[in-house]
Amino acid sequence: MKKITNNSILGKITMLFNLLILVLFIVSMVFILKFDEINVVKVRETPHYEKALETMRTVEHPIKQNQAEVEYYTVKLDTLSKKAPKDKKEATELKEDIDRTKQTLSDKKAALATTDSTIAAQKVIFDPIQTHYNDLCAQTEQAKSKYTLLNWILCVVIVIKIILFAFWTYKNSKNLHHAANWMNKGASSYWAFLGWIIPVYNFVKPYTFFSEIWNETAYLLKDKSIVARDQKDDNSDFILGIWWSLFLIGMLLVPYFINGVFMQEGPMFLKLNHTGIIITAIVFWALYLLQESNVIRKYNKMNKIMFDNQDKF
Repeated sequence: MKKITNNSILGKITMLFNLLILVLFIVSMVFILKFDEINVVKVRETPHYEKALETMRTVEHPIKQNQAEVEYYTVKLDTLSKKAPKDKKEATELKEDIDRTKQTLSDKKAALATTDSTIAAQKVIFDPIQTHYNDLCAQTEQAKSKYTLLNWILCVVIVIKIILFAFWTYKNSKNLHHAANWMNKGASSYWAFLGWIIPVYNFVKPYTFFSEIWNETAYLLKDKSIVARDQKDDNSDFILGIWWSLFLIGMLLVPYFINGVFMQEGPMFLKLNHTGIIITAIVFWALYLLQESNVIRKYNKMNKIMFDNQDKF
C-alpha cells in the first residue's frame, strides 16, 4: 500500500486564507459604505441637477437662431450698402430697404443681447450646481474604483483559497484511495479540481465529492477498528450541509444583493437598509468561513488518525 500523507499543513494554510478573506471582505464592505455615502448624495442631487440642466438648455436653445439671424442681416446690410442704384427710384427703394434691414438687424441684435443676458443670468445659477454635481460624480467614481480594486484583490485571494482547498481535498482523496480498495468505484481524485471548474455542476460537485471523502474516511476508521465502531455520529451531513449552504449564500446571494443595493438605483437601492445589508453580508461570510475552517479542522483530525495508524490499512 502507498504511504498515507499528513495533509494538515495544507488545511491550516487554507484556514489562514479564510481569515485573510474575512479581513479583506470586511475592509471591502467599509469601502463600499464610503462609496455609498457619497453615491446616496449624488443620487439625491441628480433630479435637481437634471432639472437645472434642462432649464439651461431651454435658455440656450434660441442662441443659435439669434446668432444666425444677426449674421444674415449683417451680410444683407453689407451687400445693400455696396449696391449702386441706377436711377432715383431705385435709390429710394434701396434706401428704404437699407433702413428696414438696419431696423431688423437692430431688433435681432437686441434679441441676441437679451438671450445672452438670460443665459448669463442662468449660468450664475447653473454653474455652482454643475460644479457641485461634477464634484460628487468625481468623488463617487474615486470611491467606487477603490472598492473595485479591493474587490478584485479579494477575488484573487478567494481563487487561491479554492485552489488550496481543492489540492487539500485531492491529497485526502488520494489517501482514501490508497487505504480503501472499494474507493476504486468511487469518485476519482481529479474531481477535487474539476468539480470547481464545470459551470452549474460546481454548485453541487465540490460538496458531494468532499462529503464522500468525509463519510468514507469515517467509515474506514471504524471498519479498521481504529476508532470505536459505536462512536457517536458527529452529525457530519448536517455540518457539511450548513457549510455548503453558507458558501452558496456567500458566493451567490450576497453579491446579488450588494450589486442591487449599491450599484443600481432600483427598488433594492431605495427600499433596503444599506447598513443592514452590509452587516448581514459580513455575518454570512464570517459564518461561512468559520464553518469551512471548522470542517477543515475536523477532517484534519481524521487525517492525522489515518496517518498515525497507516500500518493498519
